[in-house]
Amino acid sequence: VLAGAQNYMRERKDECSFVSLRDVERAMRVMLWFYSNIRHFEPKQEISMQKNIPVSPFMDIDEQIDFLYYFREDYSNNDLIENSLLEENFSSCSSSHETPDPYLRSFIHGIDYISYSLIISLSICYRARLQERDVFDKSMIHLFRYPLTQIDDYTVIHAEVNRRQQVILNEMILRPNIAKNAALRENVFMMFVCIELKIPLFVIGKPGSSKSLAKSIISNSMQGNRCPDGSILQNFKQIQIMSYQCSQLSTADGIIGVFKSCRTLQRKTGSNKFTACVVLDEVGLAEDSPLLPLKVLHPLLEDNDYGSDEIEKVVEQDEIVPKHIPDVMTEEEKSKAESDDMMNRVAFIGISNWSLDPAKMNRGIMVARGDPDIDELVASAKGICESKNTRGAIQRNIEKKIKHLSKAYHRLTSCGFDKTNSGMRQDYYGLRDFYSLIKMLVFLCTQYETVLIRPILHHAVKRNFGGLSDANPVQIFEEVVRLPKGDKQGPDSSPLGLIRANLTNLSRSFHGETRYLLLLTENYAALDILTDSPHLWPKHQDIQDIRVIFGSSFPSDQHYSAVCRNINRIKVCMESGKTIILLNLENLYESLYDALNQYYMEMNNQRYVDLGLGTHRMKCRVHNNFKLIVVADTETVRERFPTPLINRLEKHFLTMSTVLTEVGVVISKQLVDWANKFSTLDKNRIFGFQTRGNFTVGDCFIGFHDDTPPSIVFHVMKEMYPDDSTPDTEVDTAAVLERCQTLLLRMATTDAVLRVKNSLLSLQSGDIIAEYFKLHLSSLEEYLRHVLSSISNDVTGSHLTLATTHSRLLTDRDVDQLRHRLSTDTETETDRIEITSLSLQQFQTELQYTREIQRFLRGDASIERREGSHKKILLIQCERGADNAKLIACARHKTVDELKDLREEKREFNFEVCLVFLIQLSREVHGSKFVSFCGGEWTTVHIDDIRSLDYKELPPISELIDKPIYQLFEDEREEFGVTISRSIRLQQCVQSAVSRLVDTNGSEKRTLIRLQQFIQLMERNETFSQTLCQRLITLMREQYESSNEPNNNWLLQTANCGEDIQSSGTFRKAINLRINNTITPLLAELIACLDRNGNLELALYNEEVPECLFNLWQDIFRDERLLVLQYRDIVSPLTLLPRRRVPVLSDGAGGQYFKAHFPFSWMINQSTSQILS
Repeated sequence: VLAGAQNYMRERKDECSFVSLRDVERAMRVMLWFYSNIRHFEPKQEISMQKNIPVSPFMDIDEQIDFLYYFREDYSNNDLIENSLLEENFSSCSSSHETPDPYLRSFIHGIDYISYSLIISLSICYRARLQERDVFDKSMIHLFRYPLTQIDDYTVIHAEVNRRQQVILNEMILRPNIAKNAALRENVFMMFVCIELKIPLFVIGKPGSSKSLAKSIISNSMQGNRCPDGSILQNFKQIQIMSYQCSQLSTADGIIGVFKSCRTLQRKTGSNKFTACVVLDEVGLAEDSPLLPLKVLHPLLEDNDYGSDEIEKVVEQDEIVPKHIPDVMTEEEKSKAESDDMMNRVAFIGISNWSLDPAKMNRGIMVARGDPDIDELVASAKGICESKNTRGAIQRNIEKKIKHLSKAYHRLTSCGFDKTNSGMRQDYYGLRDFYSLIKMLVFLCTQYETVLIRPILHHAVKRNFGGLSDANPVQIFEEVVRLPKGDKQGPDSSPLGLIRANLTNLSRSFHGETRYLLLLTENYAALDILTDSPHLWPKHQDIQDIRVIFGSSFPSDQHYSAVCRNINRIKVCMESGKTIILLNLENLYESLYDALNQYYMEMNNQRYVDLGLGTHRMKCRVHNNFKLIVVADTETVRERFPTPLINRLEKHFLTMSTVLTEVGVVISKQLVDWANKFSTLDKNRIFGFQTRGNFTVGDCFIGFHDDTPPSIVFHVMKEMYPDDSTPDTEVDTAAVLERCQTLLLRMATTDAVLRVKNSLLSLQSGDIIAEYFKLHLSSLEEYLRHVLSSISNDVTGSHLTLATTHSRLLTDRDVDQLRHRLSTDTETETDRIEITSLSLQQFQTELQYTREIQRFLRGDASIERREGSHKKILLIQCERGADNAKLIACARHKTVDELKDLREEKREFNFEVCLVFLIQLSREVHGSKFVSFCGGEWTTVHIDDIRSLDYKELPPISELIDKPIYQLFEDEREEFGVTISRSIRLQQCVQSAVSRLVDTNGSEKRTLIRLQQFIQLMERNETFSQTLCQRLITLMREQYESSNEPNNNWLLQTANCGEDIQSSGTFRKAINLRINNTITPLLAELIACLDRNGNLELALYNEEVPECLFNLWQDIFRDERLLVLQYRDIVSPLTLLPRRRVPVLSDGAGGQYFKAHFPFSWMINQSTSQILS
């Protein structure tokens, strides 16, 4: 039989195929143990019926059994009487020191005890790991031949296994309304047997398959002699479970430590009636740990290496050092070794949602639970419905609908939503959601004193099958469970109504207690909604008492100690009954699994639950008013949240768009339409422009995402109408929309604002551009100057800004220059400005960052400050904002917390505070990953280039609109207190212009000499520089006038060319590049003309060049009638554009280099020849 079982398993195509001789040895152990304890597995009520069977005491045992089988039609419980007779046989044998006949004709349901024990052993060691168990049963019954009992019906195996499982489950201590379904029955039975025999057990199953519940039941019930009188559990061992919560932070030392603790505890008792059991909760999560902690399980689970001190060496050596066993051992030594081995060996249970690698699984027994069928769902739901407090009519009404509810759940989890659309995995909904649905239906129907009606079903389905924006579970349940609408008004099923129902429900009954919340959101919008909506909370709940724990994203806070600190903070809230909101704590949530199960230990009317990580676990009292809310981005839940965590929580999708009023939704749609038109180019207007094509909304508004418009509308509505009860009819939609457009415009790029001329909003482009340049976003200096003028003189008026930029972040020198520029505007010495710059990446822990913020706000001397300073600016800079989004969110939250603490202290300050987060974004990722709009106290802006504009090089961008490039150089004007320098611009273009020149005689040395001479002329000869600029202006004017393009707007062309902006980084640099690219080819033509025959050397006034020749050179260069150079003469005849390579001509014979000794000799020669001709 065992050989057949081994062969059957090897033919499987999954992890069940990995079997070895270990399985054979375990099967024999289980069979012998069950055979010796079979009398304990009979239901008590059936054994008690033996007194009614007319069996003569003068019959021998065989005759009594035959007699019972002869009358089996009259006495259906004959198998139990046989068990009673077997006990008599064993007791008589033991008294006479005789060995009972192993083939004694003792039967259960016509199966002899040995065959029966073998069936149970097969079910534990092989059958439990299979999904298609009927096929296994059919294969096994053909192998039962004499001397075993022949089995004709394969269903007998299933029936008898379930029978024995039920016997054990009936002895366990269960809370009311615990459904005794097949999963719980099997899990409890498998744990019971494996703990007794100290055989490793892996319990594999999806969330909701009663794994953790079975562990809790076993722990509370298997107390040996302490069990109630008459319980069969008194005949078995007392156990002590030590749990280890696995996670990505698990270590090999931690796992070894819990095994050593169990072994020590077991040896201290010194009794074979006590067993310590190691339970690794969610052991599959430890597989993702980079420390590979599960490698130590191999030796720990081996029979001869349980608890051995030598196992610790595996951590360092990655190999097992076997214990030394003598070749020859006496019987006494063998007995002592076996006793020591049993005392060192501890029981082991690994709980996981998925299978581990075969090397670990083969060292123990595996029980795998698949998806329950509809009949099993119905049985579980009926067990949940039973309640003494539920009215009979209501309970019967719900029970009639249970099968339909089960079918609807089965349909939802099979094909309820399109995975490709939602992006969420198929096991997003689980059995816990279904069980919670049944409990909630019972509670609501009892509360509203009605049978199950449609509004109650809608509310319960949305509460337990929410969280997905594109799935519609209500429709599926409506189609399967057809219900009347009913006359009674059901509970509020709006998005906020569902959350309010959870938060305000303080019932602690089995059916009424609600699960904790998981709010899926975008950009942590749910946090703002919760903290800004007092009507969501119970009347006794003060929003100020809500504790928010925002997990740290600083590098050194990802370690074990930081997790323990946060767990301790949760423990304090749990004991004091405060509501706690958790964000960005993915490395901690595994520690809360026991608390999220809400399966409490009750003592003295107090509820307790395990809390901790790894082996550091403690009993924590749970206050009746305690609530826990997890807030996470949808993408984070989809990619990082384990399925067990998702299934334990009541899920809701909560964004700003879900909480807007009707008028808010209308304004949001109008704002979205405005943003789309803003970013969409009008094809009729971009004809003739070089453009990359369509720009997205994210290209135009930095950090834009789907929830940005609703967030802005929500923020503006709160700002303009603080009273939530304001009716929609009194809302000025035009004013709200205009304010929303202004806030969105702050996030726009400068090039996008200029492109609006060619967009679908071209008719409004003038007003939009004018409004944008009133926002003071040309540089960080301009923005700060505007902010400082508007801050009130107290800490409550502090200004918080999140500024994104595409430019490089500020250096220490840039900060000093910024301080100097801002300080020059102050009137007195006491108004000098202090600026402190910090890099977010310089901090390793949240504590370091918080201390620096405290020092800045509280005036600590550790941050340098000037005596009498009145205005304080803190710049917090962060590179690669898209990659550090969580770090930025964490830092923002901690900053607000510190300001909140200061306001609660009501301290007075003699300085104004401005905190600015400078977030650097690259052009490649803007508009996709990073979400900029924060709302609340934060002002969100985008500054193209944060460095102060050098007006000597470039005027403000607002001055460049509708102005040709040549007009920028016509006059050197005083603008903004400085002179726009044309020479600086020319110096930037000289090198690139010289690089375009090609000497016709092939002389490479002349290139460097030419560059040096030209720069020397520009620096030393002001007349030359002015003449050169005038010549360039003339050429640029001719170029502008000869253009065939319908719209010769170079600034708009630059804004339309996204590739140039992306390569430049900022729009300001792209403008500079555009100006330089316009000047460079024209300057190259001028240099080529001036240096013909080495003519530039004659422009240098020195000993070799007489003054008269020098002056003549200057006069000829100034006179456009003598030296004629027109734009049409320098363009390519094919492209009508300036030439890419410009030849420098030489009049030497045979291509030889000719050095002129007279200024512009070739021009004079040509003019003379023309006159003579």
